[in-house]
Amino acid sequence: MTEAVVGEEETTVNEAGLEPFNLRSERENDGFFDANGNFVWRREKEEPDAWLAQLDEAATEKGIGESSKRRIVEEKDEEVDVEGAARTLGSLLVNGETVAGALRRLGKDLPASRTDFDTLASLADILVRAGKDVYDQTAEAFLPPDTRTWEYKGADGQIHGPFATKHILAWRSAGFFVGDMAVPMRECAAAETDDFLADLEEEEEEEEERDWRSSGTIDFFAPKQPLLLESDTYVERLREAVGVPGVAALLSHRPHIRSMLEYAQRWCEDLGATTRMVENPLAPEDPSLPPLLCATFECSNPEAVTVLAYGHLDVQPADKKDGWDTEPFELTEIDGKLYGRGASDDKGPALSWLWGIEALRDAGLELPVRLQILYEGCEEYGSLGLPEFIQREKNDWLRRVDYVVVSDNTWVGTSTPCLTYGLRGMAYFQVECKAGAADLHSGTHGGSLRSEPLVDLLHIMGSLVAPPDGRLLHERILIPGILDDVAPATAAERAKYESIDFDVNEYERVVGASLATSDKTDLLMARWRFPTLSVHGIEGAFSEPGAKTVIPACVRGKFSMRLVPSMTPERTEKKVRAHVEAEFAKLRSKNEMLCEMLHGGPAWVSDTDHPNYRAGAEATRRVFGRAPDLTREGGSIPLATWLEQGIGVSVLLLPTGAADDGHHAQNEKYNRSNYVNGIKLLATYLFELNKIATLLPKPSQCKCTTDSPVDLLVPGAFAFSRGFKCKCEL
Repeated sequence: MTEAVVGEEETTVNEAGLEPFNLRSERENDGFFDANGNFVWRREKEEPDAWLAQLDEAATEKGIGESSKRRIVEEKDEEVDVEGAARTLGSLLVNGETVAGALRRLGKDLPASRTDFDTLASLADILVRAGKDVYDQTAEAFLPPDTRTWEYKGADGQIHGPFATKHILAWRSAGFFVGDMAVPMRECAAAETDDFLADLEEEEEEEEERDWRSSGTIDFFAPKQPLLLESDTYVERLREAVGVPGVAALLSHRPHIRSMLEYAQRWCEDLGATTRMVENPLAPEDPSLPPLLCATFECSNPEAVTVLAYGHLDVQPADKKDGWDTEPFELTEIDGKLYGRGASDDKGPALSWLWGIEALRDAGLELPVRLQILYEGCEEYGSLGLPEFIQREKNDWLRRVDYVVVSDNTWVGTSTPCLTYGLRGMAYFQVECKAGAADLHSGTHGGSLRSEPLVDLLHIMGSLVAPPDGRLLHERILIPGILDDVAPATAAERAKYESIDFDVNEYERVVGASLATSDKTDLLMARWRFPTLSVHGIEGAFSEPGAKTVIPACVRGKFSMRLVPSMTPERTEKKVRAHVEAEFAKLRSKNEMLCEMLHGGPAWVSDTDHPNYRAGAEATRRVFGRAPDLTREGGSIPLATWLEQGIGVSVLLLPTGAADDGHHAQNEKYNRSNYVNGIKLLATYLFELNKIATLLPKPSQCKCTTDSPVDLLVPGAFAFSRGFKCKCEL
């Protein structure tokens, strides 16, 4: 240690010849923020100009600074010297200064009109520019990628780079905050920065050569990773699962669903989970309803977050005579495509959580989070009993859940992965027309009836949607008032759809039918953003091959609407029933008619800036080598809304299948490559989420949102920099 003069005081200094400057030192606090957010220095003689000048000089001697006596922030035409500030900020951080402390120093020399903290937030530009120099390498050593790239919209309406709140959390977790002292994680002074960076590069090279098991990360695809996914083994397991014909809509198949859940339960227990088969809450009313399977995989870290993964193990009806090229309940592989009912929706993705856990175990790695898996067996029949289960368990089994992830939909195309942040809701209707107790012979009784039930039903079903006339489907729905709750699309919203990687011609090839429009944006919005009405079939009418001359006594028409945000199943039901009853009245029929909604669920839209989505995006990038598109989906998964509203945490939709997988259709398939990469993706997501979640309070314990720049104007906001994670701890 040496002695040096700073101002007129004799002080102890570090090896760089400069006195370290912490949030708190042996002296009094440097100052405080007043009610307007302005920083007031307590002692004018202790202004850090001399210290900063000497630091800049020392940095220059090592090739870092731009000049030897340069001020960081110059008052010239009300503009900040960003480049100089960036360079010195990097040096400050290398020396162990906190981001908050560094910004305070820079803010001290701002013109008076620019000293509010929102302007200091605008100095996030400093952090961005510093990222091209010292700070970039410093940040790479200490900060996770998401904290280096976090952006916010400032009061000036512009998007700025990383800001203090996220950095404070990150630096605190990295060891920079111990009580009230800013303690550097590495001993390094400005004059030693070159040596520090050289050492850092050498350490990174050594890290690459180190045994991957000790790295604390998972990489299923790195060249040096000895983990090999046994795809043939996983295909055989999927073959076993597809072979269980558990169709929730068919009463005769529901025992098979229980068998499928018991199959998954055995695997969960073999992999170390504690399990519980829970009776369906609606079983007292309908004993045929399948149970729900709850599995919990513990983590050795008691502070780890809890992730709930959801999947369903029931499937849609399927019969080879409906147009399947293969037996639907026998998995058949053709050219790398795995054909079978439930292969992609949802047995393949749902069971992939287990194969990922097994792969980690075999590789000597443990789960980085506490994982709960919920398997249900009635998703394809409205998830009967699931809302009641969530309400009953939200303060029990679901109490510790911090994040939810669901893999039950597909990409928009066949090659670009995506994260789904929005779903349409569902309202499923049945219209019954009835004339008598038995079918009648059309030759003997034809002409004697005032109106035949099937004719009545066809009139009603034909009144729902107008014929094609150049408009999109939602514009042709004939139910009065049905679009009243649908907001018009804005130009900014359309721009989001224009940037999505989507090939209209490829989509038309996959669909195999003429499209409503060739415009990509209009087509995507018709699929995701606007409501639809589709007719599904008629129960009770003759549908077998051949000819049968009967007048059916009772027929039931099935149709559904896909709902968008602001529409609710309840309001939709009222409008649909009013329309159907009005149309039936026009027929002056004496038959009986009943219109009812069999089941429904609201639409759902989530926040793509949430850590849950950032983890999903980073996992996707690592596995597929590209950032995912952020998309909405036309289908309905009511579970997303039920969980997000029921337990108050983020729900991420992380699809693994391709758009041409054919959910609910003939020849449903799951690409072998998507299957294997899906296992990698789900496991990698858990590690990426863990890296982000360690910087934040647990959502199950704290509902606070991250402070905005405006929030940070409030006195006391910088308690964060002294080790507090959120307002709950203040």
